Amino acid sequence: MPELPEVETYISAVKPHLIGRRIEQIEVFWGRTLSDPNSLVGDLPGRTINSITRRGKYMRFDLGNSFELAVHLGMSGRVDYVDNIEVHKHERARVQLIDGGVFRFIDPRKFGRLHLIKQPEAFFSRLGPEPLDGELTAEWLSRCFHKRKRAIKPLLMDQALVAGIGNIYADEALHRAAILPTRPGGTLTMSELERLVDAIRHVLLKAIEYGGSSIDSAYLGGQMQDEFVVYQRTNEPCHGCGTPIERIVLNQRSAHYCPSCQR
Repeated sequence: MPELPEVETYISAVKPHLIGRRIEQIEVFWGRTLSDPNSLVGDLPGRTINSITRRGKYMRFDLGNSFELAVHLGMSGRVDYVDNIEVHKHERARVQLIDGGVFRFIDPRKFGRLHLIKQPEAFFSRLGPEPLDGELTAEWLSRCFHKRKRAIKPLLMDQALVAGIGNIYADEALHRAAILPTRPGGTLTMSELERLVDAIRHVLLKAIEYGGSSIDSAYLGGQMQDEFVVYQRTNEPCHGCGTPIERIVLNQRSAHYCPSCQR
């Protein structure tokens, strides 16, 4: 479930505790948490965490000399920093720091992954533009969606086309842009795509401001769920026109929309 705003919120929470700290070791409690358990674990001890940034839904820990730890939270992953060494029942991996303290990766459903990588730019090159730094444009979407018959919502959730958007914020952005989630991507006009880009940025920035969305045990702490206009509001009145919000299943995922406001 964690999407771009939730990842940003986690980074803000752990960053003050980790920047400049040196790694003692990494412990893995469920082998598949590491994408390649035998790869670069031996290179971690003594490394310094120089920065923590985000690419799409990934947290990026810069460990120097083009070496990174990338964390993808999957459906239920979360991270935190603690002073004690008690192991959480759903803890899949932890990074022990030399001068004390632990960075933990907790993941009840086990879909999250940790990647140790020495060529980060190649690793992240498969992701599409970032929605918040000017890379995402209507022109880019127009090229990606040209003649595409696939519905616009799953296209927005395709990380190779747009990085960081998932089920929640795709619904919210499409409503703000007044676009039906089932519209074939290739039918959107340039003006609609411009409206969509603006809506994506607005929704994501607002969600970051509210600390992300708390909708189940996978992510707790944010308040964006109180601001939803369509997501998980099936049969409730649209804030704009009063029409009941509808829910359909689209590519095996739920999609919420207003049948009057979105065309």
